[in-house]
Amino acid sequence: MSISSNNPAPSQCHADPSSWRNTQASDKLRIAFKHYLLQQQDLGFKPLYLITWHYRNTAELNQGKGLLLDRKGLSAAAHLRRRCDPDIVTRDAQHIRNLLLSALWGVKRHNQGWREQIPPMFFFNELGIGEQLHTHLLIPAPAVQAYNSVKALLTYCNNELRAKCRSLSRDRTIDVKLVTEPTGLIDYLVKEVTLDHCSPDAHASIPLVKQPDGRVSTSAWTLRPHGLKQPPVHGLPPLPPSRRTGSTWRARP
Repeated sequence: MSISSNNPAPSQCHADPSSWRNTQASDKLRIAFKHYLLQQQDLGFKPLYLITWHYRNTAELNQGKGLLLDRKGLSAAAHLRRRCDPDIVTRDAQHIRNLLLSALWGVKRHNQGWREQIPPMFFFNELGIGEQLHTHLLIPAPAVQAYNSVKALLTYCNNELRAKCRSLSRDRTIDVKLVTEPTGLIDYLVKEVTLDHCSPDAHASIPLVKQPDGRVSTSAWTLRPHGLKQPPVHGLPPLPPSRRTGSTWRARP
């Protein structure tokens, strides 16, 4: 699976030079994310399962299948804006991440990496119908062996996980696939990266980090807000600023 550049025709380049420059910048950003994820594999990340879920949408609310509209008093238009807002979807993904860490790895204190062995995982928020976001998650083999199969993960995600997370869709089931070709899958997961949309979610993802003593782990790292500037972190390209706060995020010990 190869990366598509989607370069405009030469005549279009002369008509709109800024469009050509934006396309080139998007291609470079997409390739940079691909190289970063391949580097994570070199550090020891072994993706075994791809989990995909959709979030509760306005159609479900209008059918009376959800409680969000009643309990929060949101209109259908306001709820649609929440489902298209990367900042809100990131918070939902972080909540799901914490539930998965507790169930699949037995991590009780996910915000205290020095106490727990936090596994690496990577989230990707992609655009769907009507600009609504859905999420792909790459995870390694769960530490709890009872969940180390596609069938067991499907059962857990579509029953226990959906019962604990009200932001997940009740109409669309959560899908789990076995990863057999990680490199081709990475090409697929970064296909939507542009200057306007960054599908890899650095706020919810947990990368592997090479420590000063040469060890590679995630145990001493968490993601937290840090100032208004973001230098490249461990080869990860700079992320666009948050639309809500204007700040950027980076990994910090």
